[in-house]
Amino acid sequence: MGPGRDALDRSTVAENGDGGSGDRCGQGRPGSGGGRPAGCRAVRARELDAIDRTLRAQIQLHATPSLRSSKGLSPVFQATALALLPELGYLDRRQIGKPVGVAPRNRDSGQGQGKRSIRGGRAPVRVALHMATLSAVRWDPTMRDRQLRARGKLGKVALVACMRRLLGIVNARRREAASA
Repeated sequence: MGPGRDALDRSTVAENGDGGSGDRCGQGRPGSGGGRPAGCRAVRARELDAIDRTLRAQIQLHATPSLRSSKGLSPVFQATALALLPELGYLDRRQIGKPVGVAPRNRDSGQGQGKRSIRGGRAPVRVALHMATLSAVRWDPTMRDRQLRARGKLGKVALVACMRRLLGIVNARRREAASA
């Protein structure tokens, strides 16, 4: 079983005070001055460190080398893929793009052919994949988008194509690791 969704959303804990220490620190009371005492910041820091340790332990336990196989596949991407994309490794390269929302969808009707675009899918996975792809395009020679850009594709279109390619590579490596 992968890391839970609550462990992934660290920013919600930091911003909304869902870590349990909000009421004890005077948060939400009118006229509290808006600042937090130093003890509350220490409690919050300890809670965030505990979440980080749990997240790292879950990634270490459940992540396969396929999730670390390319440049840019950070622990954030690994945790997000493990928690929110259980289909990874079970679908083929054409099918895996749809749950993430990077598969091109047509807008055809009758004789008319509309512009292809991406939509739908799981936004947190797509955001993590986007950040991983930005790093991969910069550092991994096999993920260069220059050929697409040279053919006149827009930057975002080329980046989405690289996102789909990186997802396909990770999916294939995860499938090969599971079958071996």
